[in-house]
Amino acid sequence: MRDRSPLRIALALLLAPSLAAAASAGREGKPGASYALLVGVRAYDPNELHELAYSEEDVTGLAEVLRAGGYEPTNVVLMTQTLGARRPRLLPVAANIRKELKLLLEDLEPADSVVVAFAGHGVQFAGEKANYFCPADARLADRSTLIPLDEVYKELEACRAGLKLLLVDACRNDPRTKNSRSRAEVDLESLSRPQVVPPPGGVMAFFSCSEGEKAQEYEELKHGVFFHFVIKGLGGEADLDGDSLVSPEELAQYAKRRVRDYVREKNGVRQMPELRGTSRDLFPLVRLAGPGAADTSKTRTPAAGGADSPITNSLGMKLVPIPAGSFLMGSADDEDAEDDEKPAHPARITRPFHLGATEVTVGQFRRFVEATGYRTEAERGGKGCRGWNESKGRFEADPKYNWRDPGFPQTDEHPVSNVTWNDAAAFCAWLGSKEAATYRLPTEAEWEYACRAGTTSRYASGPDPESLASVGNVADGTARAKFPDWTTIAARDGHAFAAPVGRFPANAWGLHDMHGNVWEWCRDGYDEHAYEHAAPDDPAGPSEAPRRVYRGGSWADDPRYARSARRVGVKPDYRCYDLGFRVARVAAAPR
Repeated sequence: MRDRSPLRIALALLLAPSLAAAASAGREGKPGASYALLVGVRAYDPNELHELAYSEEDVTGLAEVLRAGGYEPTNVVLMTQTLGARRPRLLPVAANIRKELKLLLEDLEPADSVVVAFAGHGVQFAGEKANYFCPADARLADRSTLIPLDEVYKELEACRAGLKLLLVDACRNDPRTKNSRSRAEVDLESLSRPQVVPPPGGVMAFFSCSEGEKAQEYEELKHGVFFHFVIKGLGGEADLDGDSLVSPEELAQYAKRRVRDYVREKNGVRQMPELRGTSRDLFPLVRLAGPGAADTSKTRTPAAGGADSPITNSLGMKLVPIPAGSFLMGSADDEDAEDDEKPAHPARITRPFHLGATEVTVGQFRRFVEATGYRTEAERGGKGCRGWNESKGRFEADPKYNWRDPGFPQTDEHPVSNVTWNDAAAFCAWLGSKEAATYRLPTEAEWEYACRAGTTSRYASGPDPESLASVGNVADGTARAKFPDWTTIAARDGHAFAAPVGRFPANAWGLHDMHGNVWEWCRDGYDEHAYEHAAPDDPAGPSEAPRRVYRGGSWADDPRYARSARRVGVKPDYRCYDLGFRVARVAAAPR
């Protein structure tokens, strides 16, 4: 569990159907069309603001429950950095957000329903009452890059929709990074939820906590606790009178009680959501198909092959879509660059594909072993692997070490390690056969393209090695306390060895642990001179080569090895306690 610090703000503006009829007849009137604009910002300029963990999950979950509650899928506009990488219009920058908000609210009728949600950082400047939402391009010294809450209020007040509900999930502690440029230029309030300007007439505002409290988030929920119960409530749990409708008042009554009780039970503090403002009529926020119709606890598996949609496969493994596109591969002027990373050269990925959101876990690899009786090369050869001997305080080679036991604690949620390239290829072949799909290891080019996710710096998190603490498990202060001779960053993440997958924020394309945790096998054969003659489209190393490539760095390595461009080539039967893999799923080649 963590306090919602760095600051997060999620504004959900739900406008439900309303007719000019009397309130007593409203709930039985014919509903109008339902619309939604949902904005989630996860990654910011690392020289400005901290990255956030669950902002995209908040708006994605809200989109799902609204669709289940009667909103046409084509009427729900979702703006995230993951989607914006493929469709620039959906990138959550200030200009795009303002444009989409105006497009959404104009020409609405009293019977229409509209949802507007913002999930990301929020700030309040010292000595001022105004509150601001921070888009992806936010620069605190330039207020034109921020969205004032008052501006949103004015847009809503002018909108003709009958019922308007604003949801705010925020903790306004200073969200700036340690080296933020704005520290010398602006002063921020360092508060939990401050006093806020009341909403105008006809707008209801439901805040995640009361003044002076902090909004909490919990790893097990994968949401802020407030939004978790808002989503659950709109999914049907807030239908307190059993009429298959959820009203704002029902949602508030349900969420206030559930949030308060959950937070008090988990860590003994108070968080009480607060509803302010009034609506003109009594109309529902969502209409349920029937009792318990929207079961938000179950994972939905999109149709296979949807190039723009995440996939959850038969192992429960989430794969995210990676768009076709171009990038600069390799290193140019990086002082830590090796010769095999040069020259930097343009590369184009011509076809979209899906890539595992996390590394393959111990539990997922066990499913493969149990289904096939497969024995890894470490188990077959009798030589085992290298592992950690706690009693002797050293790493050593021993037949007892393998994927089941690297010598340090692991659960089914940890990344599998001590597997060779051949073991990883066998897993992919089995999974592809099981699902009648094509699974394989990503090529070097695909891996680096996905790791960078549109960035050009040494790390996806920026040029500073210390920034890695915000995105991955690399050798850090926690590791150095156990291994004092290691070269590490100063930050401490609490993991001296591997961490369970997905514990660190994802990059802009929804991929976790691309930097650190365990190295990851790639499909390519290793060629130290590959970049001198690389093809411009879909470059790949030799298919037959004595060595194979792995990428990404690990929990046990000097952070410079976690650079996006770093390459390593070893024999395909090599295995180690900090080497694993993730899978790519690709569509069949066009005929």
